[in-house]
Amino acid sequence: MTSNKAARDAYTATLDARAEVGTVWTLDPQQIAHAPREVWWDILADAHDLAGARRLAGHFVTASVDESSQGDFWSTAAANTLTALFLAAARDRRPITDVLAWLASPADRTPIDILVDARLDAVAAQLQGTVAGAVETRDGIFETARQYAACLLDPAIAAWVTPAPDLPEFKPEAFATSRDTLFLLSKDGGGSASAIIAAAADAVMRAAVIQAERDGGRLDPPLLAILDEAANVCKIQDLPDLYSHLGSRGVIPVTILQSYRQGVRVWGEAGMDALWSAATVKLIGSGIDDADFADKLAPGGRSRCADRLRLAQRVGQVQVGFDAAGADPSGRRDPGPAQGHRTAPGHRHPPSAAEPQALVQGAERRSPRRRLSPRHQGDNRTRPVEVPGP
Repeated sequence: MTSNKAARDAYTATLDARAEVGTVWTLDPQQIAHAPREVWWDILADAHDLAGARRLAGHFVTASVDESSQGDFWSTAAANTLTALFLAAARDRRPITDVLAWLASPADRTPIDILVDARLDAVAAQLQGTVAGAVETRDGIFETARQYAACLLDPAIAAWVTPAPDLPEFKPEAFATSRDTLFLLSKDGGGSASAIIAAAADAVMRAAVIQAERDGGRLDPPLLAILDEAANVCKIQDLPDLYSHLGSRGVIPVTILQSYRQGVRVWGEAGMDALWSAATVKLIGSGIDDADFADKLAPGGRSRCADRLRLAQRVGQVQVGFDAAGADPSGRRDPGPAQGHRTAPGHRHPPSAAEPQALVQGAERRSPRRRLSPRHQGDNRTRPVEVPGP
């Protein structure tokens, strides 16, 4: 489970219960929960080939820039440089902190020599071309790469992903077949360890997929990956693509976002649309104030319904501006069919303000509305709301 907070949140609510089931592993590089460093993880373990190194570099890039900026020259060149340096460090069994030293000294030929010795001539030639290029261009590329890897400058953060002989090593492949629990905590914003959190979550899910393939196609028992604050601390670039097949492998991702637009900022319009479409169950909480997103929930997705379908916060509740007959409170008639589409049935009178509600969309034809019970009140169940039929 990922998160950017711990107090009075899922971490503190589930920690003791999960400890009774198996080992609890906590990666808390920025001391969100003030958890002591009792484990280390080899972040370069999967970077021994070009694909793994490129994937790791992608996490550092995605954690630093939005989707709209990832394709420019500097981001692409910096990602290629980080890929080559991560690959060199992994092949020579060096800690990731050596990459920082190489980034600080572009003229250092050590990573190039390592890549040549490993017979990775094409990657070595590309890195050599960057180093031997125009000074202004080279310095710009390396400075961009340094900014992407800036979180590793903090020794307290880097210590969680560098070898520590006196501490147990977290191994994703062993975790995938266990009943253990992994908490990944990080702050969001500049200088955060979110790249490390995303890389760890990604490593666990990929290890689970590999194990599922070995077991005949599906992991049993399944792995539940709760990606809370995914757009802040767990920006896995191809998460929308992973959604299309993780479930069939017994890996169940649960992505929690503050809003639909927040997901668009990270994965772009096409990516967020793919993630939304691939999710088999959607829970839309209270406080939604987005006309475009409301349009997605309107009957048949008709664009002209956006001004009449209102998801707004009313003292912690969701109010949908259509009644069961398809009419809005102003008396206008929705031009399409009545209820029974993907929007939840509305109410002529809003429910009690003491009972916040959410819309649930799934494979069923109607989208039920559920009353939410706050955890601090001791009732963790959701209860259906009686609504008029179509």
